[in-house]
Amino acid sequence: MSDNNILDLNHAGLTEAQVRRQKAQELEALGISPWPAYKSVNATSIELREKALLQGQIESTQNYAFSGRVIASREHGKSAFLVLQDRKGSVQTYFKQDAVGQESFEHCLKFVDVGDIVWVSGPLFLTKTGEPTLKVLEWQLSSKCLN
Repeated sequence: MSDNNILDLNHAGLTEAQVRRQKAQELEALGISPWPAYKSVNATSIELREKALLQGQIESTQNYAFSGRVIASREHGKSAFLVLQDRKGSVQTYFKQDAVGQESFEHCLKFVDVGDIVWVSGPLFLTKTGEPTLKVLEWQLSSKCLN
């Protein structure tokens, strides 16, 4: 997932909206709903940030469930960072291929775009730079944005 993964070489000549619709159709062909049933959350972005700062550098033992709109994404080999925004603010999430599985990680890179809504679950930690981050152990596309 690059900073602009929407218009890659596989979608040359298509508009952004056409690419998003094509991705939704590909998901449906794989038996994955681009608009699945609701998954519950147990924290907002502000709560996650506060809890991560309170616990310091130690990874939490509790898993948190959070949902938000993707506002930024960065891929780094077998890991990726997505920044998700809810009604209270934003929080960084960390996807690692080893943690979510290869197929799940590849689906994230291929199908998730800025603007989509994603549900994630996992423990909190602080990065080396002190950024509160949720380590994703489980995720689901909650709503594919078409525009």
